[in-house]
Amino acid sequence: MKLTTIFSSAIAAVGLAACGSTAVTPPTARPTLSLAAAPTVASTPPATPAPTPTPTPPTLVLAETCDGSGTAANDGGSVSFTGDDPGFDFVVYGPGLLGGWAGATTADASGDGTVSDLTVGDYEFNNLAPADAPGTLTGSFTIVQCAAEPTPTPCVVNPDSPNGSCETPPVVVVTGCAEYAGTTQFGGTISWSGADSADSFTIFDPGDNGYGNVLYTNGNTPPSGTYGPLGNANWTYQFVDNTDEIFNGSFTILTCAVPNA
Repeated sequence: MKLTTIFSSAIAAVGLAACGSTAVTPPTARPTLSLAAAPTVASTPPATPAPTPTPTPPTLVLAETCDGSGTAANDGGSVSFTGDDPGFDFVVYGPGLLGGWAGATTADASGDGTVSDLTVGDYEFNNLAPADAPGTLTGSFTIVQCAAEPTPTPCVVNPDSPNGSCETPPVVVVTGCAEYAGTTQFGGTISWSGADSADSFTIFDPGDNGYGNVLYTNGNTPPSGTYGPLGNANWTYQFVDNTDEIFNGSFTILTCAVPNA
């Protein structure tokens, strides 16, 4: 019958299950992975190199001399410097700005040097460091004309001296009048200055063209002195030294004025 068959099939199915068949377990769902942001790693800045020190150029102290061309010295100007680094080259250009090469020198072991034979004008210079010590200093200076030398006073030859003379003659001045005409009583006086110790000083009496008898003479005349009394008259004097330099002169002694009664 159909019912029996179906029932038997059901039993058979149950029996098969009872006979140790393994039940199938449905698969477990895998966990869903979420993509998280990767951690940020801080970047390391590159190391800053230490700055290279800038060499300090030397500070020069200049001293110029004037151009003496055309004077007795007849020397050109010069520029000297101190305070340089030994071995630096000091190069001068001119005269005139942007002028040509005018001279050069190398600083000595003390940092000093001089460039000579420079004429009047403006100059520029470069102070050039050696190859292993970079640095350049540029500057300028001026050479001026030396002041004109004073013109010496020409010698006026003394016509009274056999050998000529440029010696300044002594000065004789009257310092007192004669009290009485024609006499030396309370007579006049003179003084002199600027004499040479080798001079002999002579005063001549009036007469014989001014060179009468010797009234006074002193072979070792002091640089200054006085003499008197002298009467009212025209007197002549003479200074002569040991080189035969002769200076002649004259003076007049006047009678003193009579005071009002």
